[in-house]
Amino acid sequence: MGLVMCVVSVIASVDSVGSYHASSLFVATRPPTSGVVSRGIGVEGVSTVLAGLWGTGVGSATITENVHTIVVTKMGSRRAVGFSAILLVLLSIVGKVDAFIASIHDVMVAALLCFMWAMLCALGLSNLRYRATGSSRNSIIVGLALFLSLSVPSYFQ
Repeated sequence: MGLVMCVVSVIASVDSVGSYHASSLFVATRPPTSGVVSRGIGVEGVSTVLAGLWGTGVGSATITENVHTIVVTKMGSRRAVGFSAILLVLLSIVGKVDAFIASIHDVMVAALLCFMWAMLCALGLSNLRYRATGSSRNSIIVGLALFLSLSVPSYFQ
């Protein structure tokens, strides 16, 4: 089990490095330094160890969707993220807010998820402009990923 967790941590670290570089494209004018990336990976490692000590089944990792949130909202400030995190924690304590969120119909939640998925796909594909699109290797990788993601679930249904 420990070996599996190590493999997952390495995969999450690689994903985090990509997220750091992608978010720096939209927020800063230069890519993050190796010191910034290593500190970020170190903090994620410490939070994963703490999550394991507290008994959670999943560790802590950078969510790539947050990069797309930065693109959509045009807000990359740490203060804004901290303020919104505190606001969400405080709102989760209020029972009326919980009851309102629980009363939202499944159809509305599904529509919201469809919209968010479409936005994530569009923003993810827009990131391809920073890569060599003339490369046949990159075109094959993107095409094969799209083909398999659409055809494999249909095959198993």
